[in-house]
Amino acid sequence: MPAARFYSNVIGSAILSRFIGARVMDSQSGFRLIRADLLRDLQLTATGYEIETEMLIKLVRAGATVDRVTVRRLQYAGARSKIHQFRDTSRTCLLAVRYRYLSG
Repeated sequence: MPAARFYSNVIGSAILSRFIGARVMDSQSGFRLIRADLLRDLQLTATGYEIETEMLIKLVRAGATVDRVTVRRLQYAGARSKIHQFRDTSRTCLLAVRYRYLSG
């Protein structure tokens, strides 16, 4: 993983972990295993990358636990990310405040 992506992920995940009260190692990973009954009851409003943040906060609030499974082989092979590290990490962190404290 390129350094900029790695550090924006580490910083964003650390901040998010504090908001949700559970340790999250990769907050923007699209790999999730979620119980269907919990997922059905979620009312999500996010439309971009911040959906991962909203989902994690609301799932933990609904009683879900967060666990981690290591992905052993991950290859970027020079693939460009669509995430803008500073802008999207900042937006995700600010929206974490909203989802945690200001929304139902």
